[in-house]
Amino acid sequence: MAWGANEEGQYDAPLPNTDFIAIAAGWGHVLGLKNDGSIRAWGGTNYYGQCTVPSPNTGFTAIAAGKNHSLGLKGEQGEPVEPNDCLYYLAGDLNDDCKVNFFDFAILAGSWMSNNGDLKWNSICDISEPKDSIINWKDLAVLCESWLIDCNTDPLDPACI
Repeated sequence: MAWGANEEGQYDAPLPNTDFIAIAAGWGHVLGLKNDGSIRAWGGTNYYGQCTVPSPNTGFTAIAAGKNHSLGLKGEQGEPVEPNDCLYYLAGDLNDDCKVNFFDFAILAGSWMSNNGDLKWNSICDISEPKDSIINWKDLAVLCESWLIDCNTDPLDPACI
C-alpha cells in the first residue's frame, strides 16, 4: 500500500506485485526485493538509469534507493548468503554465517526504524536486550559490538558464545 505524491508513478508496482520481502523508496522511484533474490523497479523517469536493474537480476540480499540512484547488495560470488552450521552464537550475525560484517549491516539497514507489524519489519534484526519491537540505534549498537568478529577464524573470541 502506498500514499502521498504519485507524480512519478511510485504507486504503480508492476504486476504481479507479490512476494516482496523489502522495499526501498527513492526520490521518484521504488525498488522491490522479491523473495527469489530479484529486484523490481518502477516509477521515475529513469533518466539516470535508477530503474534499470543490471543483469543478471538474481542473488540480491538487500536494496537501497537514493535520489537518482539504486543499490543492490549481492551475497558472495553473486549468490545469496546461505546459512551454515555455525557452532557459536554471535550477537549481530543476522545471516548465520558466523561473522558480523557488511552483509549483516545491510540486513539491519533494510529494517531500520521499523516496528513489529511494519512492511519492512524483520524480527531477526531486533537484537537489543530486552527486545523492544523496533529496529533502531540499540540494535545497531549490538551489531557494532561484534563488528568484524569471525567465529570461524577466532572461536576463542569472548563474543563467540
